Amino acid sequence: MDTIVAPCFPQPLRTGFTNFKEDGFKSYAWTIVEHVGTHVDAPGHTYEEGASIDQMSLSRYVGPGLVLDFRGRPPRYAIRREDILHALDQTKKKDEVGAGWILLFLTGYSSKARSPEWMQHPGLGEEAVRLVSEMKVNAIGIDAPSPDVEDQKYEPAHQIFPLHSVAIFENLTNLDKLLETDFLFVGCPLPLIGGTGSPVRAMALIIQ
Repeated sequence: MDTIVAPCFPQPLRTGFTNFKEDGFKSYAWTIVEHVGTHVDAPGHTYEEGASIDQMSLSRYVGPGLVLDFRGRPPRYAIRREDILHALDQTKKKDEVGAGWILLFLTGYSSKARSPEWMQHPGLGEEAVRLVSEMKVNAIGIDAPSPDVEDQKYEPAHQIFPLHSVAIFENLTNLDKLLETDFLFVGCPLPLIGGTGSPVRAMALIIQ
């Protein structure tokens, strides 16, 4: 397999389980880490007392979406509170985004997956994370392996968002196609009992 996976995780393993010749039907057994490809983190991933993926309401993974464009930032750039406020001011949704919404961050780094540059993606600084948490959004998402700048001792997004039950989508793609577009974001996880996350098939349902 060759799936987008952070360096700390293994590639998925697919093993034939049944086949047409011997069993009359075909199936595979899969071995995967929860945080593979496009996926969502449950609060319990980085917060010991946080909910597991099966305990979260599906309503957290569906909502009107908004993409904020942060392409062209320097490697490992920490997005600031002021950056988000400025980006919101540039949209027609700035007065609507809040409870129930899903806020998506476009960095352009999905195109760098599997390259040495991939882990140099921008992320959210602490004050930016606190601002988004105050907005009471359902979830945030990013087209990179993490909403935090990599290799920090303190990762504000993974520490603060779980306290507010804000779901974290990672490794999204095609966010550039949703700029200035009205859409409903859907990214429902598998209800893995006790799971800390789940792969998702993220969709944007365009509102005409």
